[in-house]
Amino acid sequence: MLSSGVSALPEGFPRIEGLRAALIPSAQASQKARERSLPAAKAALLALGAAECVSLPLESARPKDFASFGLLYFLGGNAFLLTKIIRERGLGPAIAAFERERQVIASSGGALALGQTMAHIERIDPSMNRRYGLMDLSGLGLAPVSICPHRGRFIEKYEGFLEAMANFERESGQTIALLEDGQGVFSDSGSWRVFG
Repeated sequence: MLSSGVSALPEGFPRIEGLRAALIPSAQASQKARERSLPAAKAALLALGAAECVSLPLESARPKDFASFGLLYFLGGNAFLLTKIIRERGLGPAIAAFERERQVIASSGGALALGQTMAHIERIDPSMNRRYGLMDLSGLGLAPVSICPHRGRFIEKYEGFLEAMANFERESGQTIALLEDGQGVFSDSGSWRVFG
């Protein structure tokens, strides 16, 4: 789980050489935003050794569509939108099963959606969920912690950000990984560590 794009991955980590990658732009609401972000994501993964990169919007995906890929890369955007699509399409179990056997990488809003909860983000900026109206703010749970990308940017953007995150951890019992751009969380078998 990355705060920013895959360029933040340390060399050779995770191992993606030779994998066929699905680029998942579904956290981005507009087609224009998707078209802008896909070429850079594709170039970054190919530079890291992926054999092929194919766009896979989840709005039309089925669980069996994941079978031909070795890597799912969830691009950034709005975590609430991405979660809504995953739930509406019933893709959560298939993504979780994929992650147990293969590679899943997510950045920014994609990483937020795949962590434990998004409630800490709604607390500081409820407008991110206003359009999507999610009542259940749990994430997909692929990481054993909740992700908060862009720590430095959020400190500047939201007054009292660090205090709000500390209060959320204390009140909820959740652990939040506050990631600077260029950092990420690696999780495996329930353990996790920050890198970068």
